[in-house]
Amino acid sequence: NQTIRARIAALAGQQPEDVFLFPSGMAANYAVHRMLTTLFPGRKTAQLDFPYVDVLKLQQRFGSGAHFLPMIRESEYDDLRALLQNEPLAGLFCEAPSNPLLRCVDFERLLEIRQATRPDTPIIVDDTISTVVHADAHRVADVVTTSLTKSFSGAGDVLAGSVVLNRRSPHHAAFSAFLHANADHELWRGDAVALEHNSRNFTEPMFVFVIMVIAGTRPVPDSAAGPRLTVVARGAVGPASKGAVEGRHAGKPQIGGN
Repeated sequence: NQTIRARIAALAGQQPEDVFLFPSGMAANYAVHRMLTTLFPGRKTAQLDFPYVDVLKLQQRFGSGAHFLPMIRESEYDDLRALLQNEPLAGLFCEAPSNPLLRCVDFERLLEIRQATRPDTPIIVDDTISTVVHADAHRVADVVTTSLTKSFSGAGDVLAGSVVLNRRSPHHAAFSAFLHANADHELWRGDAVALEHNSRNFTEPMFVFVIMVIAGTRPVPDSAAGPRLTVVARGAVGPASKGAVEGRHAGKPQIGGN
């Protein structure tokens, strides 16, 4: 557990004590939702864009409920502004990018809206798809959640999730105290051993993966020449997701504003 925390913390630019491990990505999301609804009782959360569906259902069925803004129309940013002006929320949930639609909230606009309405509203970003290798979600988020089952493990033989707190967040002390006191944030020994082993070279295949995603390619076996890349689709990066995911090899990655 300590080795995995240190590995994630080094990539995220945070401290190992700010990394909390859970038996799955959804367990990590549940711990964060429980924390928010306990520290901000009676408040709803808001889900921005269409997420991994269980994350939305978690917010709708537990606590005080949730507002769901698919963020399909430009006018929904005005709806979010009005919502925050009229109602304090326990947190704003979003993904960078979303699973499975690969959309991304305009984080610069989100930060501007929060600052102009309720600056103390926590933002929770799930970076499972982009991964910590390619995006620094802490530029936006008070809390970052990740399913370690997927890219971080990369082997399909272990479930795990993480919560990483942002030390620059005004909520850091309260969130850290709550998770240390109330969350079962240790992996079972066998899962921890498998995850630590699988993630030793985590950053190497992720550089290949992001190039393939951007180019719309996938590896195809070739018995004669070895693995090669074949174009299977081409996509465009819309204005809402521009700058959401940037390779670390090109400098400090960014999500949205400062």
